[in-house]
Amino acid sequence: MSAYLRYELWTSRQADNIIECVSFTEQETNMLLDGKSIDTFSKELKTKIDMLGIDKWYKAIPRNLRVLFEL
Repeated sequence: MSAYLRYELWTSRQADNIIECVSFTEQETNMLLDGKSIDTFSKELKTKIDMLGIDKWYKAIPRNLRVLFEL
């Protein structure tokens, strides 16, 4: 399955209300779909996962993404 995943992360910082967009490359998305170990990810991908807070429920990500892509 070839896919590209984009999350929009809205953060409100008191100083300047920054809006950030977190995008995953096709390769990163496929790694998430394959359920690869977080330990094998690049520092950049680990940062994206941490920013979105999905590291806490990572084991459910492959299944949940597949369902979303099938919609």
